[in-house]
Amino acid sequence: MTASQSIEPEDGGPTERALLEVSGLRQVYGRGANAFTAVDDVSFSIERGRSFGIVGETGSGKSSIAKAVTRLGAEPSGGSVVLDGTEVTTLPAGRLRQLRRRMQMVLQDPHASLNRRKTAASAIALGLETHGLGDREERRRRVDEVLETTGLRPEYGRSYPHQLSGGQAQRVNIARALAVEPELMVLDEPVSALDVSTQAQILNLLRRLQDQTRIAFLFIAHDLAIVRYMCDEVAVMYLGTFVERAPRDALFGNPLHPYTHLLLDAIPVPDPVTESNRERVSATSDSTTVRPAQGCRFRNRCPVGREERLCAEVEPPLVEAAPDHWVACHFPGPPRPAAGDSAEDVT
Repeated sequence: MTASQSIEPEDGGPTERALLEVSGLRQVYGRGANAFTAVDDVSFSIERGRSFGIVGETGSGKSSIAKAVTRLGAEPSGGSVVLDGTEVTTLPAGRLRQLRRRMQMVLQDPHASLNRRKTAASAIALGLETHGLGDREERRRRVDEVLETTGLRPEYGRSYPHQLSGGQAQRVNIARALAVEPELMVLDEPVSALDVSTQAQILNLLRRLQDQTRIAFLFIAHDLAIVRYMCDEVAVMYLGTFVERAPRDALFGNPLHPYTHLLLDAIPVPDPVTESNRERVSATSDSTTVRPAQGCRFRNRCPVGREERLCAEVEPPLVEAAPDHWVACHFPGPPRPAAGDSAEDVT
C-alpha cells in the first residue's frame, strides 16, 4: 500500500489514514537521579485538514511534545511518531531533513524566531533553498505569493525583523512555514506574545489557510478560549501526560476531569455580576509542578482526590468514559465538594 492509498474499514468504505500518529511518546531530560520526565506515555492522532489542541499550564510538557514530534531540539526518549506512514523517531538525519518539508513549526516569540540580520524575504526563501525548490526567480515569486497569502504586501519582504510589528513578524514566520507546502504545522503558543486584536487576526488567518490547503495543525496553548476556537479535538495535559482528551464540543460541554474544570473556571465571564456569583471548584495551589510519589498526579490539588485513599495509592489510567471521550480520573464527572465540605463551601 502506498502512502496515498486509503485504508478499508470494517464496513467496506474507504477512510483516510491519520496524517500524524503519536503512540506512547516519552520525553526524559537528564539522567539518573537528575532525570525529569517531561512527557509520559502520550498518544494521539491528527487527520488531514484537522486541528488537535494541547492545553495546560506552563511546565505541563506541551512544548516538549512539539519538540519530540518534530525532533527539533530534542530526541524522543520512547514511543512512536508516524507521519503519513513514515516513522519519524528512527529516521537518519538526511531523510529527516527531507521529511521536515512536510512538517513545519511556528514558535511563540515571533521576533526571536527570525534572524535579525536577514530580511523577511531571505528568511522565507531559506527553506526553499534548503529543499532545492525552484530556481532564484521561482523562489522570489513564491516568497511574494506566501507574503500575500498571509496578508502582507510583497514589499514587506525587504524588512528586517526590528522593522516589523509582532503580528507582522508572526505572519512572516507563518509564510516561511507555508512556503515549502507542508502537510502538518506545529504551532507552539503562536499568538501568546501578541495583543488581543492581533491574536484574532492571526487565528483567523490560520483557519482560512487550513480551509484552503487542508493542512493539519498541532496547536499548543494555555488559553482554552483559543483552543476552543481553533481545534477539532482537545487534550488537557498535566505534569507530563493527558488527563482528558475529547472532541472539542464534548470536552467543553461535559468536562470530566477536575483539572479541566479548574482550567474552565479560570476563564472570566464578561458580566461582573455573574462572575462574582460563580461557583468554583476548591483547589489548593501547593505542589503544582511536583508529581506525587504514587497515586494520581493531580491529587495534591484535587478537591476530591486529596481526601481519597484510592487516589493516593493508584494512578488512574486514561480510559474511555464516553464515546471518544477519554479521562484519567477515579471519580470523573461534574465537580463535587471534598469530603467534609458542604456545597456552600465550594467557591
